[in-house]
Order: sequence, then structure tokens, then C-alpha cells
Amino acid sequence: MKRFLILVLFFVFVLPVNALEFDIKSTNAILYNYNLDEVIYEKNSNEKVKIASLTKIMTTTVAIENIDNLNEEVTITYEMLKGLIEENASVVGYRIGDRITYKDLLYGSLLPSGADATRALAISIAGSEEEYVKLMNKKAKELNMNNTIFTNSSGLDTNNQYSTVSDVLILLKYALQNETFKEIYTTFKYKDLNSTLNKLLNNYNIQNKYIKGAKTGYTDLAGYCLSSYSNDNNIEYLLITTGVYEDYPYSVVDHNQILSYMFENYKYGEIKPIIKIDNKYSNEDIEIKFDTKDYLYKDKIYYEYEGLSQISYKDKNNLIGTLKIYIDDNIEQIDVYAPNDIEINYLLILRKYFYIPVILIVLGGIYGYRNHRRRTTRNKLLHNNQR
Repeated sequence: MKRFLILVLFFVFVLPVNALEFDIKSTNAILYNYNLDEVIYEKNSNEKVKIASLTKIMTTTVAIENIDNLNEEVTITYEMLKGLIEENASVVGYRIGDRITYKDLLYGSLLPSGADATRALAISIAGSEEEYVKLMNKKAKELNMNNTIFTNSSGLDTNNQYSTVSDVLILLKYALQNETFKEIYTTFKYKDLNSTLNKLLNNYNIQNKYIKGAKTGYTDLAGYCLSSYSNDNNIEYLLITTGVYEDYPYSVVDHNQILSYMFENYKYGEIKPIIKIDNKYSNEDIEIKFDTKDYLYKDKIYYEYEGLSQISYKDKNNLIGTLKIYIDDNIEQIDVYAPNDIEINYLLILRKYFYIPVILIVLGGIYGYRNHRRRTTRNKLLHNNQR
């Protein structure tokens, strides 16, 4: 057995769920990494809670999928505005008789979180908010949001409207696949509309380095809620938090804390180890490739192969060694088997072993020649003696 270094890279193993801990105000949180397609942090992620205006992610998603022409105009009616002021709902400020395009209603729903915009979408598309909510719940069922029930399009508190941050993550992942939704979600200002996140950042003098798109939410029962999309150096995260009940948008602070820690301490990379081993009966090395793995890394990792340094067709499918992945203080071991299609170069074999018969022939020739000489000499002596 020969031990030799195959590959050295600087990566770290995928973070296990809940290996991370954050001191945050939010009672519920979930952090998803797009690159790994994995949840890497969660806190009470399956608890049923009020999600306030995060509801509007579903409202706009359903709307986009039911609108044929985003530039078509909707006339604002009394029914679309009824009761919103009394319920202390956030609104864009539409008035009865205003004609607003569907596109502007979508922006009005997500940026300033206008309940008048979501109500206008619901009634213009489904005829009533009640019928529209049926579409929202149908979509939730299709997406396997099994712990979610919607009773209105805006997220206003009702006894039987609830979700979980895990379900909101499912919804947001789905919604962001739509280019129209993603464009709106990642916009902070549109015409005279300013996003509620921008307002919070400015009003409370909070810095934002990593959040590229967001939807805020707040009601008395839900507290401060926030969903965000972040992207830095091609590393992407989705983060959803709910349940901050202090008179300060600690949800934004929580997102900044979590995202800053991740982006400033962890990087992302792709690893595909390849082992090259000498083929005894060929001039070409044998390459053994492993499936590509994605990693978040913080410290170094290196690979070592321990096993046979030379193999042949006789070793097909046999265990020939171990690939060891050293991850900080941990070791992951992978058994290495020889492939079943090891090449054989018969000319090389002939060349490699040709000297054996040649030597035998030469030795045989020498031996025969000597015997011949001895017999010839003996015969001459006998002949002379007879004379």
C-alpha cells in the first residue's frame, strides 16, 4: 500500500442544521442557502404564527399567475377600500375612481405593503376577496404549505389565519422563480413608491449591506416580520423571521446580524475530487472521479488517498483504498473502488514481457552453440586418435 496526497483544497463541510446559533429577538426564523439547497439555521420554524404582510407574497404570486396583461388598468372601487382605514391597514392611498395598472398594483402591494392594492388585485381578478383567498389557499396546498391558512389578501389579523416560517420559505422560493415577482421583490423604489424596508432603514438609521430584496410585515399579533433575499459573491440566502414584539424593527437588525455573520465568515465552493492511479498494463493513468459536492467553508479542508498506487484489470471493482476528507477536526472517509473498465494495452504487455522469451532464446542458443562446439571438438579428437 502506498500513501500519497492527491488533492489539497480550502473548503469546509456543509454546516449541519442548527449548528449555528444566533442571539436574535425574532421568535421564529429560518435561513436557507440557495447554493446548497439546504436550510442551515432555524428557530421554531414549524410553529404556527401570524405572518402579517408576508401574506402579500402569496397575494402577488397568485395575481401574477392570473394576469394576462400587466399594463391593463383596474378602476378602484368603494369595495376595494372598504374598512381598511378602520382596520389601521397600511395603504398606498388610492381613491375611488383611480385607474391603476396591474403592474402598479403589484408594486403597491409589495413595496409600501398597500392593503388597498392587494384588495384591488383580489376583487378585479376573482370578483371578491373571499373568492381570491380560495385561490391563495389552493396555491398553498399545491406547494405543500401544510401549516398555512389564509383568510384575507393583506395579512390583517384574524383568528384563523396563520402560517410558519418554513411554509413562507417554500412560498418565497417558488415566487422568486417568477421574473416579474423577483423584479418587484428586489426593488426598493418604484415611481413615487418607497419600500417599507427603506423607510425602516431611514427612520431608524439602520445600515443595510446584504439585503437585496425584502417584504416586511407588522401587526399587533404578528409583531415585526421580515423576509429577505441576499446575494453576495454568488452566495444566495433566503431568510424569514417573525415575532418581534418590541417597539423597534429588530427584525431588520436580526437579518443584518445573521447575514453579516454568514457572508463575512463563510464562503462557498464546489469540490470534485479526482484520483489518478497508475495502470500497470497501460500508458494511461486511471482516473477515479467523485460526485461534485457543494460546501460552505470557513477553515481549511484537505484530501488524502490511502491505497494502491498501481492497479490493473485484475483489480476491477475491488476495494483499492480510502479517500479521507479532513474537515477541521473531523474526518470523512469514502471507500475507493477500482472501475470496471480498466484499459489493457496488449502491445505494452508484449513489450514489457518480450525480454523473457528473448533471453531464453539467447540462452538456449548459447547453450546449443557450446554443446555444438564441444561435440565438434570431441569428434575431431576421436578422429585424430583413430589415425
